Amino acid sequence: MPPEVVSRLDRYRPACLSGPHWALAGPGVRAVVLAAFPTDAEDAKGLVSRLCLFLAGPCGWDRRAAPDLAGLLGEAGIAAHLDRLRASGKAGKTRENHRADLRRLARAVGGMPPGQPAPSRPTPPAPGGRAELLGAWNGPLTALAAAWEQRAGRPLRREDLGPVVASLVGRTAPCASPEAPGTMPSSPVAAVLAAAADAVTTRGEVAANSVVSSRAGAGAPGRSGGLSRAAALRQAKAAMAAAGQPAGPRLADAPDLAAMDPKLAEAIVSYRPKRIPAGRWAPMAGVCQRLVAGYQPPSVEVAKNVGSMVARFVEWAAARPGRPTPAAPAAPLALEELLDVGLVDTYDAHLAAAGVPDGSRATRRSVLRRALRSLDATERPAPIAYQPVAGPYTAAECAAFVRLARHQPSPARRRELSFVVGLGLGAGLDGRDLRHVARDSFADVDLGETSPGLVVTVAGGDRPRSVVVRRAYEPLVREALASHDAARRGRTASILGRSQSRRNITTPVMEHAVTARATETVAIEVNRLRATWLVAAMCAPIPLGVLLAAAGLRSARSLCDLLSHCPAPDPAVVAAALAHLDHAGIGQGQDRP
Repeated sequence: MPPEVVSRLDRYRPACLSGPHWALAGPGVRAVVLAAFPTDAEDAKGLVSRLCLFLAGPCGWDRRAAPDLAGLLGEAGIAAHLDRLRASGKAGKTRENHRADLRRLARAVGGMPPGQPAPSRPTPPAPGGRAELLGAWNGPLTALAAAWEQRAGRPLRREDLGPVVASLVGRTAPCASPEAPGTMPSSPVAAVLAAAADAVTTRGEVAANSVVSSRAGAGAPGRSGGLSRAAALRQAKAAMAAAGQPAGPRLADAPDLAAMDPKLAEAIVSYRPKRIPAGRWAPMAGVCQRLVAGYQPPSVEVAKNVGSMVARFVEWAAARPGRPTPAAPAAPLALEELLDVGLVDTYDAHLAAAGVPDGSRATRRSVLRRALRSLDATERPAPIAYQPVAGPYTAAECAAFVRLARHQPSPARRRELSFVVGLGLGAGLDGRDLRHVARDSFADVDLGETSPGLVVTVAGGDRPRSVVVRRAYEPLVREALASHDAARRGRTASILGRSQSRRNITTPVMEHAVTARATETVAIEVNRLRATWLVAAMCAPIPLGVLLAAAGLRSARSLCDLLSHCPAPDPAVVAAALAHLDHAGIGQGQDRP
């Protein structure tokens, strides 16, 4: 079992169960979660939190002894729990996640004798757990995705690939390390990556004049139309900021206790902390009840736990130094005073100074922010829409870019556009990477072939790595390097611009590039050059770890976004991937929707 999973379970303390109840249930809960073989710490946290929420409700546990999880986690018990979630307003997707995890735990507890700890996880077939098995697949990622869809009955999603990516990040060097650019840990794999060809994508052939746009009708130079993801995010954030500028927060109407479950409403109204005297509790009670009701607790036990946290917070807020309008130290707290955005952070700092552990403070922050959000009726702007990764260029478009780079009117323009096109299509480098590439970032390496390959090292930025340049674009990059040397720019000089701190390093290249017509400007998107390289690498038979390291990726988002742009893989390769997934146990119950 990964040590981070065991550590996460040891540190977990549920907010929905009291200390004595957790002392009874904790050992059995941890044992069942471990028996479910969580893939990582987050998976373990999701399992234990949903099981605790199940136990916090009226599931049949008398709370006088350890719960019999094998008996409680039956179909009837799970169905009743889901009905309670539906009644409390939980979304359908949330209920489905609870159903899947509770059934997974029920399968795990089925093989455990009552009252016994979970057996240690059996050693899975080599090379390791599910994430390792997926990561050890040496064929194209496109074949793995197609096999997954056939076996699991649904497309490969980010949540499927995310744990695999997290387990592989930083483990495999693509072809050379930034510290030693000439070393080659795996020449055959690097040779395969160097030979990767542009994929025949689903976008069809190049349209007429697709690499140029009219200056009169063009927006920003270097764009083929539409907003970049960064621009869209900036506009959305500006709109959100503007939407929040008018009159401040407005107090929302109180929740209708009569519409709640009678037992839950009674628990909210009758709750009174024993540690607060009746005289001090009376002016606080209404505020606390309003916050607990706004939290929408799913059960009586959760309501009591939330009430305890809210009561301490309200008590502190009423007596805090610098309170805006207190008539006296014990003056009743108005709900409007709690709409201050920074109040929870100030309270958290108070708890930290008092020595409250980080985990406990994080739980309190989450509970209080949810409760306080129910007070604010201010209309919130729509959330920022998800911006998928831009799709790749076709092979015909890439060939047109290469011709355009080679036919610029001056050596400087030819060199700069050749670097952008050659390293974007050949090594997956974008503007973030090109800022950190100098003449001495390149080296020849032995790929086990008749001629050496070319490796480029990105030594700075947030994605340091070395990657072999694809053979199809290696000549263009070597021509640009020869031009750099002929201009006597120096071994340590940047290949683009003069300063590594400049962010828009590729924009001037596009602005200065020309076509045969003075009224047209080049419209090449650097992020799509990188996407084209990524798709080619995803279609090549290389391990996923090599792909991640070569691309400098730390998440599965780009890979999953680009899968829809990849051509259908070879059926024979998909058959091999299916056998690999059968070995990993994919699609055998837990992976089905």
